[in-house]
Amino acid sequence: MSTPTQTNAAQLEPHRVFTIPETSFELCLGLKGGVSWYLVYHRPRGATRRGPGAREWAALNVYGRSLPPPPSASSNAPRTFVFAANLGVDLDATVNAMVANGIVKRTGATYQGGPEVEVLLKPAEILQACEGCGDWEIARRDRYSRCSGCRARFYCSQRCQTADWRVHRSACSTLATGNEAAVQAQGGIRAHRNIDPIQLINMNHDPAFRAMADGRVAKDWSLA
Repeated sequence: MSTPTQTNAAQLEPHRVFTIPETSFELCLGLKGGVSWYLVYHRPRGATRRGPGAREWAALNVYGRSLPPPPSASSNAPRTFVFAANLGVDLDATVNAMVANGIVKRTGATYQGGPEVEVLLKPAEILQACEGCGDWEIARRDRYSRCSGCRARFYCSQRCQTADWRVHRSACSTLATGNEAAVQAQGGIRAHRNIDPIQLINMNHDPAFRAMADGRVAKDWSLA
């Protein structure tokens, strides 16, 4: 198993914190599982709002095999994603506010009714989720360690990385080449909440997904 690579927070850009009209709370753009983009409360909002998912204000994007393949966190390719048309909040207002804050820019493309955007933030300005427990970094304070093998997945502790290794082991070498799309095509969508309906139907016939549904592969809380 690859050991986590520690990061010196003092040498990194601070997490980018911003606000949008839809909420008065300060938010960060967060990334989970390599393809899942979220707006995340920049820090816990009291003792009753802890644990996986408690800080997620909105899951932003839809992911499916019919959409453009995602670049790996270990690559230098532009980072893009497609907003979910059924975001649950005012889509145009949210996108426009993020554009005004310099968080993303529109590419001009749309898929399934949602606009595609390019992420303008530096990697260190993006909040990361632990692949093991799902908890998020705390803005301007926490910095999770990367897997030293692929440098594309993050962990809050050695314990979480050890627990996740039985799932991550098969993807680690592929992620190290920058091929995030291949990992997702093999059923690596366990962190993603907004899966398009066609993808969901196809997944029911996917051996990797069946193994996950049967409990033979760890299933992330957000798919429940």
